[in-house]
Amino acid sequence: MVYGFHCSYDQMSRKIAQLNREIEFKDCTALMMHPEGSKSVLPLDYNLDIPVLIVQRLSTLQTARRKLKKTKYYKHYK
Repeated sequence: MVYGFHCSYDQMSRKIAQLNREIEFKDCTALMMHPEGSKSVLPLDYNLDIPVLIVQRLSTLQTARRKLKKTKYYKHYK
């Protein structure tokens, strides 16, 4: 996770798209949370005034999704 930098939502969105093209073959994905954004990648309120960049292994996310589908998680967070 990286935070403490400032850039607009549009700038960060473009950087995330570029980063994802560069790292997708490495089983990684980049996600962002930005104060100007309307959608959070995490099931929580985002009340920080700085952008956050999250890089995770895609396989880890997919494994977690499979496990969470067996619970009531997605009933509350879609």
